[in-house]
Amino acid sequence: MSTGTIVEARPPPSPSVRRLENRLPPTRPLEAALPPAARPPPRIAPRTAAAWKTGKPLPAATVEAPAAPRERRPASVEVVALSSSVPRSVDMLEALFGTSMLKVASDRPRLVVAVKPLDPVYEYLELLKRVLVEVYRVAARMPLAPQHVARRLTEYQLATMRGGGAVYAIDVDAVAEAEPGGTGLSRLTRTLEDRARETYAQGFGFLVLYTSQSLLARVREVWRPRLAGRGVLYTTAPAPLTVKVAEAPEAIRLVEAMYGLREGALGDASSLDAAAVAAEAVLARCLESTASDPVLGRLVSLAADDEEARPDDAFLHYALKSLAVAYLLEAGFRETSIDTEVSISNMPVDVLARKGWGNGIIVEAETLHGTINPVSRLSTVLRSRMSLGYDVWIVLHPLTASIYSSEIGGLVREYSEYESVRLMTVDASRCTLIDLEEHYNRLRKLAEQLSARRGKGEG
Repeated sequence: MSTGTIVEARPPPSPSVRRLENRLPPTRPLEAALPPAARPPPRIAPRTAAAWKTGKPLPAATVEAPAAPRERRPASVEVVALSSSVPRSVDMLEALFGTSMLKVASDRPRLVVAVKPLDPVYEYLELLKRVLVEVYRVAARMPLAPQHVARRLTEYQLATMRGGGAVYAIDVDAVAEAEPGGTGLSRLTRTLEDRARETYAQGFGFLVLYTSQSLLARVREVWRPRLAGRGVLYTTAPAPLTVKVAEAPEAIRLVEAMYGLREGALGDASSLDAAAVAAEAVLARCLESTASDPVLGRLVSLAADDEEARPDDAFLHYALKSLAVAYLLEAGFRETSIDTEVSISNMPVDVLARKGWGNGIIVEAETLHGTINPVSRLSTVLRSRMSLGYDVWIVLHPLTASIYSSEIGGLVREYSEYESVRLMTVDASRCTLIDLEEHYNRLRKLAEQLSARRGKGEG
């Protein structure tokens, strides 16, 4: 008798069982069983750069078929994330000033010791003040009280010196030169020590001491530890944050780019401060002319919510919204297809551009002021507007987007595969909108060059 594998014979299904199997509905994937609002967004084919330059209404997004499930890998195999192939954003403040801590949100003032450059071409107090003002507006909702002291200190200035709710900048060298014998500097350091002890209850803001290397030791005496009983060292003032600009030609070019200007737009700037002031003026003229345009005034309505109720945000939000409408008109949309400040499913949107039945573009102008964390605000806006079924564009101020490039860059990478999402900023040289990814690519190249200079000790 031969041995072998025993196979159990099974009878074929009966006719009644076959009829029951034929009546069963076909199986559906899990996503199909979910309600439409809970389904994940479809995979969208990448957008071509030429699609935005045709001057015609934008075509509907092309939806790809779902990708096949990936093969499960053993735990010992190292899996590289998809986003690792995309260039990471370089922190602009780290490249310029050597630290990114200037934009960390807090409920207390930040004391900043800014060391003057050796070359006067790279004087940067005006640039630093503008960066800190923008950080303050993003991280706080309190009114801002800017102050600049560059001459003899009065008793009133000494009494009102504070970091909370302000960007208070003091040119230490100018104060020292204004009074002979160093009396001005002595009065400053004594008052500064008292003011530093009050920072625990002043709220967010900045107190900046702009000093040369020769007076740096005198300034740091405020934070010099004192000797207490039993040889214990202590200090009553919170430690300051020390910054110094990178002294390289790339710094001026980076400032141009941070304000949305193209390379060489300012010509040969005499200093870093002069470049910041001039770049700010070019961007301001672009926003002012757009917000004051009478043709756009017929199309752009004032906001119904609080976005334009705050004095610091009213003009900027309206100008960015007007710039978005102008861009849509240049792209081929008709005036009758563009509405501003409308409500879709009880959700207010800044701009709605219709392109056919049930299709369109929602454009949101975001100043990011008062949001504390810009990524949180942008993520909320993107998710809520995408749920309405329209394409979504977000327009940002170039300086704000540049300061927070290392944070917002993660969202750009995350949503880059969706044709229905577009993050944009202002090209101040041409007074139009450009993709934020293009803006970040230029910033990244300049910041990498500047960081390399600083790493070699040339900054």
